[in-house]
Order: sequence, then C-alpha cells, then structure tokens
Amino acid sequence: MQLPDKCKELFLEGITDVMFYPKEDCVIPVPFSMAQVLYINNCKLPDEPTLRLATGGENFVIAESLNVKVTQAKQGYGTIYTYNISANIEFGGENVRRAYQIMRDKSYYVVLRKLDGSLLLCYTLPGSFAVENNNTCSEKSQDRTFAASLKALSEPIPITLREA
Repeated sequence: MQLPDKCKELFLEGITDVMFYPKEDCVIPVPFSMAQVLYINNCKLPDEPTLRLATGGENFVIAESLNVKVTQAKQGYGTIYTYNISANIEFGGENVRRAYQIMRDKSYYVVLRKLDGSLLLCYTLPGSFAVENNNTCSEKSQDRTFAASLKALSEPIPITLREA
C-alpha cells in the first residue's frame, strides 16, 4: 500500500541531540518491562550526560550527521525495537574517545532531543546496550564515527523531566 507523503511517520524527524545517561543514575517511573509505552512524565536524569552528540551549539561533541534508525521484530511475547544510532564526528573526537572508554560494557539510556526541544527516551533493555568508536586516519584527514545500539520494548517514548 502506497501512502501519500502527508501520512508518513515523522516521529524521529528533527533530532538535534543524542544524550547518553548511565542507567543507574536515572529515575524512570515506569519499568522497562512495560511494552508499548506512549509517554512517561516526571523522569529524573543526571544534570549532565556522559556523552552528548549535537548537530550544533557549544561545549558538545558536534556531529556532522546524526542518524537514529529504529527497526522492529516480533519475538516471543511481543515486539522488540532495535535502535541503531550513529554519528560522524566533526568536532570533539577526543571527548568521544574518552566517553567510549567509560561507556563500553555498561548500560545506558539514550535520550533524543528534537528541534522543538521535546525529549524522547530510548528505554534500554538490560544487557542490550553496546557502543562502537571508529577512527580512520589518512594523509589528509582523520574521521571519527560513534555508534550505539540497544533494544527496547517501545518506540522512542516522549518524556517530561521532574521539576527541581
């Protein structure tokens, strides 16, 4: 079935930032095991993420491009959503290298910021978070890419943060 452009999913359009928060430092009032969550209010996240990839701004790792791909597959008792996040790093490659050393073999929640400032949670299932850090050097350039993958029981979940 061919859908007209006005009916296409625009849920992930306009992602400007991808932020990685240590799972143990976050308070999410709905358990990860609930499937197909539509929104979560009153989340508490650390003041600063371990890594923030942004398409612009100051004091962040600046990515030439940010890509968030979400695929789904029916497994067992429900649908598993697989997130593949990748960024071509323009500035801040050293920060990415250090963050990778901290993040590997640990569990993180990923929060996406959209152009309008709204936040979306990629609610990581235990044991499913992985990161990659690749560096390609040539005579004329040095290219760094960062990638993360995780699995969840929901699409990206709109969240609000707890008032301080």
